[in-house]
Order: sequence, then C-alpha cells, then structure tokens
Amino acid sequence: MSDCPSGMPVTSAPVLEVIDKGRPSAAHPVPLLCVHGGWHGAWCWDEHFLDFFADKGFRAAAVSLRGHGKSETEQPLNTCSIKDYVADVLTPPIVSMAPL
Repeated sequence: MSDCPSGMPVTSAPVLEVIDKGRPSAAHPVPLLCVHGGWHGAWCWDEHFLDFFADKGFRAAAVSLRGHGKSETEQPLNTCSIKDYVADVLTPPIVSMAPL
C-alpha cells in the first residue's frame, strides 16, 4: 500500500478511461490530450471534439481523471486533489502518447 499525492492511502493506481481517436500525421505528429474539468469525463471531449481533430489528421485522446467518467478510484472523490489529477495525467499510458 502506498500514499497517493493527496496523502490518502491507496493499494494501486486507478484504472483510467482513455478515449483515443485518429493517428498522428506528418502535419500533426504530436497528439492532443484533452482533460476535462469538474463533473465531467472523457465523454465531453468525445461528443464534440475528438472526431473533429482525428478527421484533421491529429491523434486526439481524452482522459477521465480518477473518480470521473469510467475511471476508477479507491478514495472518496472529495479527497482527491489537483496533485492526484496531475499524477493521473502523468501515468505511463498517457505520458507514452507524447513523442520523446
């Protein structure tokens, strides 16, 4: 068991929902990552933006932060902090989208 950035004990990293559309192109080699605000999830980007950017030659992805959308959390949502959400964005599946 380890502590998450907010200090709450957790047994494992949350499984995050990621909706990923399109492929990088020569014109747009760097993927776009869309992160929602409060009371939303990846679905809000999927409904209105991901297909648009994919059709323009971008790889576009949206993540649901822990406790939002279809993402899991082992802690009460009201104890999640911005540090927890930053940690979500820095998880290997999401960070690996960006070219090094």
